[in-house]
This record gives sequence, C-alpha cells and structure tokens, in this order.
Amino acid sequence: MKLRERRFYDNGVSTVVSAILAITIVVSVVSAVLFYGIPYINKLTEKENLENAENNFNAIIDEINDMLISGGGDKNVIEITSEEGSISMSSGDLDRTIVMYSYIDNLDFYVTGLDIENVDDTFNLNNYGSINNVNVYEIDSEGKLNSVASSFNAGEVKLNSGDFKYNMTIDLLDNSRPDPIVGKIWFFDSNPFEYEISISEGTSKMFLEKGGIIYSKNNINQIKKPINIYWDGTDDYFAIHVLQTVLDDNSFSTGNGFDSRISIENPYVSAREQAKNVHNVRLQFFGDHSDLWEEYIDNKYDDADINYNEVSDTLLVNQGSEVSFSFISSQVTLDMV
Repeated sequence: MKLRERRFYDNGVSTVVSAILAITIVVSVVSAVLFYGIPYINKLTEKENLENAENNFNAIIDEINDMLISGGGDKNVIEITSEEGSISMSSGDLDRTIVMYSYIDNLDFYVTGLDIENVDDTFNLNNYGSINNVNVYEIDSEGKLNSVASSFNAGEVKLNSGDFKYNMTIDLLDNSRPDPIVGKIWFFDSNPFEYEISISEGTSKMFLEKGGIIYSKNNINQIKKPINIYWDGTDDYFAIHVLQTVLDDNSFSTGNGFDSRISIENPYVSAREQAKNVHNVRLQFFGDHSDLWEEYIDNKYDDADINYNEVSDTLLVNQGSEVSFSFISSQVTLDMV
C-alpha cells in the first residue's frame, strides 16, 4: 500500500515539475522574442524603409540627370512607393544659392540683405569700390533675361517694384570704364523635396536640395550626395552646377505610406556663365541646411583654396588669384500626378 502511494506521489511530483519546466521554457522563449527578436525585426524593417527612401531619391536624381543629358524639354513620370513615411514639397520652403564674382582684380565685394528669410526689394553691396550703377535682370521660365528697373545709391541696390526673389542676375557697372561690367551676381531659389519616416529613436528625414541629398536622423545631419562642385587647384579652374527643384503647384504631400507618381518636367539650363579671368568668386547659401553645405565644401577643399569667410558669410574661392570659372543652373519642375 505504501509503495503504491509512493509511486503515485512521485508521478504527481514529476508531472508538476514537468509543467513548471515547460512553462519556464515558454516564458523564457517569449521573453527572448520580446526582448531581442521584435526589436531586431523592427530594426530590419526600419533599415529597409530607410534604404527604400534613399533608393527613391536616387531614382529621382538619376531621372533628372538622364533628362539633362538628353537636352531637356521633356516630361517623364516616375513611380515611388513606400509602406512607411511621407513626402512633401511646399512653395513656402525655399533655399537660395548666390554666386558672385568680379572681372577686375582689385574688386572684392560681397552682399548683405539677399537672404531668403527676409525677401525684400533692397540689398547692399559691401566693398563696392568704383561701382556706380547696376543692371538687374529676372530670369524667366525659358531662361531668358528680362530687364528690371532698379537704382543704385552708395552701395544700396533697390528695385523700383517687386522683390529680389526667384531667379535673378545683376551686372555691376563702373561706367567710367570702356567695358563697364566689372562684376556679377546670380541667385537661384529652389524648393527642397522632403521624405520623412518615423523610427524608434525619433524621426529620420531626407532632403533633396541644390542637387544634393542630406540624410537627417534625430537632427544629426549627413551629406549623402554633395552639390556638384569641381575645383582644380593646379589649373585654377572652378565650376559649379546648381540644380533647382521647383514646384508646379503650391505644394504636394502624402500621408504615412504612399504609392505616388511624380512628374519631372522640362529640365533646362536657366543660366550659364564661362569666364577665363575671374576674381574673388564667392558662394553663399541660404535655407535650413546652408551651414551644412558651407561646412561640407569648406572641409572638402581644406587646402586653403576654398575657405569660409566669416565677415562676408561666404565661401571664397582661391582668394587673391585669378581663376577660370564656369557655372550652370538647371531647373526642373516636380509635381505629383
């Protein structure tokens, strides 16, 4: 009798112990999945979404470049999809690129008051030397120059009507010289293209502006694709290609996750300049990421050929030396269809 009771007791204990062990194993496995597995899967998903965003940007850039090589004037549509994130473009968001230079060696001017945050009908020339007049032109949608009435007084350049915005060029004149044009200013406004994704650490964004790509993760910025600048210090040759992205309408945006068709229309050369004897070439950027672009270019050419000048808030190319210079501004219109 006691032996039967003992066996029954042992069997009961074994069943309880087995159940406890099984529950412990299940809890351990579930805990491991929750603690390690799910975060790992989420990380993989986030990585895939970020790679997809970058691929979408690269697809847009490649399409623009292909159209530019073919000569422009076309309209193509590209499809981009994402399970997460949103894309947007707004006419209220602008960045500006300014290119300025002189044709004589003793003229080293810079501008103030042409920043994109305070668009106005007036800006100032500093160190303007013998400049006594200006000619202002607006660059229209076909790349043609249209004269705009203006005045010049003691360094102040003022439009008779309207503001300095969109695309313009200004000839700086010394009318006492046989060839009166002694300097030039170009500026180009653009609408950044933004891609935003929510991630576990916060927010990840990508921006397409000035022909470059910026990757921003929790406000830590990194250049993914730079502005197209070329500098040959040996032959003193400097070139820049400014790519403008502009809206066909006031704005477009999507919700979280999208399957969208983006039209890329009519990339054309809106401005072109080539000169062999140019002095004091300066670049100035305005917009949310202007400091990042200036820092990137300053660091890339850290051999004292292109340096940031704090007084003028510009990047100065090969100060004091003559350079061969060329630049192209190409404009492309984006819209959601």
